[in-house]
Amino acid sequence: MYPYQVEKDGEHSGLARITIEKSVDSSSLNDSLAAALKEGAVKAMIIDIGQVEFIESSGLGALVTAFKQCQQKEIRVVFSNPQSYILKLVGITKLDQVLTLVESDEKAVAHLF
Repeated sequence: MYPYQVEKDGEHSGLARITIEKSVDSSSLNDSLAAALKEGAVKAMIIDIGQVEFIESSGLGALVTAFKQCQQKEIRVVFSNPQSYILKLVGITKLDQVLTLVESDEKAVAHLF
């Protein structure tokens, strides 16, 4: 499971953050997403992929699955801090037409709120 937090009070109440470490694993991402959503009142989600050192097709699939799960619950989701190779891979696969990737957490918050 990846580390996550849900902001309950303050300016961005209902904002959940998941930080993916090293590589994207679908079961860990699904577990983290489910745990964050159990916290309740999640309105928006930032999935930080800045520490991801490796991603393959199953990892991209995990990101798409997370996006779809959030979309079904009407939760806006943004992937933040992508490495340049991830941006390139997402562009090649045309997933940039579906997933929202931004350079920083600040830009992710601005996009979501």
